[in-house]
Amino acid sequence: MRTLCGGLLSPAPQGLELTDPKFVPDASEAGGSVTLFVNGQPAGTWDATDPKGRLVPEGFYQAQLKQDFSDGTFAFYEATFQVSYKKAQGVGLSALPNLVYAGGSVQLTGTFAGAPAQDGTKVRIHSVTGEKVRVLLLSGGQAVWDLRNEAGRLVASGVYFVVMEGPSSGPSRASSKTLKVVVLR
Repeated sequence: MRTLCGGLLSPAPQGLELTDPKFVPDASEAGGSVTLFVNGQPAGTWDATDPKGRLVPEGFYQAQLKQDFSDGTFAFYEATFQVSYKKAQGVGLSALPNLVYAGGSVQLTGTFAGAPAQDGTKVRIHSVTGEKVRVLLLSGGQAVWDLRNEAGRLVASGVYFVVMEGPSSGPSRASSKTLKVVVLR
């Protein structure tokens, strides 16, 4: 979509860390920006526009950092973030990728009212028949599903439901978010 260029002094790829970028909508909910942090320092800000200056559609985007070395080699670092122009409310849950092949994993991210879900928040994974496959606990609003069930065995090909329940939104009412993930072997 857009390229931000800059230079950093770092002798080795393990010396860089691309911190998870967060999109911040502006007050009018008609735009916003995301700041990329490298090693905890702001390295660039994207205004969520395409090369022609138009706002990009809401959705998931990926930030990539390429580090070139003097010997001709390079290293890539990636981070995924969501662009949403509306102020976040309620329960948010993402599963990336939502189509995953054997040997892969699924990055789960949970939010409540736009902030990362509290540590220990449960994310349940169920088969299409409703059978509980796995329960993961979020840390920093995130968890990784390694495509294994509670017994440690790889799951079969199929559709799985990922469910996160949020804090109560009223008397005896809990809000929740459910996503589908497809596993192919």
